[in-house]
Amino acid sequence: MPTPSVVPGVPLIFRCDATSSIGYGHVMRCLALAETWRRLGGEAVMLGQIEAQNVQQRMQRAGIVYAPLGCHEDYGTALAQSQQMLLTMRDSARDQAHRPWFVLDGYRFDADYQHTVRGQGYKLCVVDDNAHLDVYDADILLNQNVGNQDIVYRFQTETRTLCGPSYVMLRSEFSRWQGLERRIQPDVRTILVTLGGTDMAHQIPKTLRALSAVNSRRFQIQVVLGYGYVDNKDLAAALRMASAVHDVTLLKGVEDMPGLMAQADLAISAAGSTTYELAFMGVPMILLAIAPNQLGVAQGLDAHGVGVYLGWYETVSERVLTDAVAQLSRDPVRRTEMSDRGKALVDGKGCLRVLQEF
Repeated sequence: MPTPSVVPGVPLIFRCDATSSIGYGHVMRCLALAETWRRLGGEAVMLGQIEAQNVQQRMQRAGIVYAPLGCHEDYGTALAQSQQMLLTMRDSARDQAHRPWFVLDGYRFDADYQHTVRGQGYKLCVVDDNAHLDVYDADILLNQNVGNQDIVYRFQTETRTLCGPSYVMLRSEFSRWQGLERRIQPDVRTILVTLGGTDMAHQIPKTLRALSAVNSRRFQIQVVLGYGYVDNKDLAAALRMASAVHDVTLLKGVEDMPGLMAQADLAISAAGSTTYELAFMGVPMILLAIAPNQLGVAQGLDAHGVGVYLGWYETVSERVLTDAVAQLSRDPVRRTEMSDRGKALVDGKGCLRVLQEF
């Protein structure tokens, strides 16, 4: 695959937010693209409000400039701030002959905002999930999700579309696992639970209670608490219940997600961006949709035989989750098929494919 070209002095600029209410999916996929751009020798700037200190520290380690905006609830102030920053960065670019690229990821940015960015001299890539706007004004529309073939986009101008899981943006730590040959074990020993950056829907306690009812063997259960996770009273009780049956470890601020995934025989996951990481790593998965933008992803992965989608989280009982784990844990043939199909779906080269279009 040809290496994308980098113009010295012309930064790649991102606009996204990561808070307990918004979640961390937008910023994590932008971070993946920014890290790849940095490895190629480019400059990257992240505009937005990012609450988690460890995400800010990660950007600093990667050499990504973080330009914080005001409180995300004050949309007008944040909008004005970002527009002024864009003008300043455009005028300070060392190479004025090349228009810099701007990557926009979030549901609050409408076509007027997109039009303003392009009017300031930027080429614009909009990262989208579900065509939530009536019309888009962008040079590139990027939708990395499986199952998006039925989405219809309307554009104000000529726009290139990059759609499908071949454009999945994986973070830099996954690159060393390229070509992993996973051997599916006859029995499930280790289960990875990852239910989003915040778990505002409180699905971790429910999942632990469901796992406590699977007593055919003692599992090693690794529970990832996301960057924005806030403890709730249900977790301690559910943890005690599950720990009476299984060996349970809570992990927060995980830096080596691929290492955890490499050890897992099965994952229980929200149907967000993490599912593509699991697919790349060949981890069979049970899926819950905990946000509207996850419905298509969950259904698409189920249709491709990559995961087992149980439904919208409010409709999935503990008993249904218990039964799904019990059935899949004793079916190595199906888990092998899921693993192979996941690795075929996500090859880990999505960031490079996207950057080749810039």
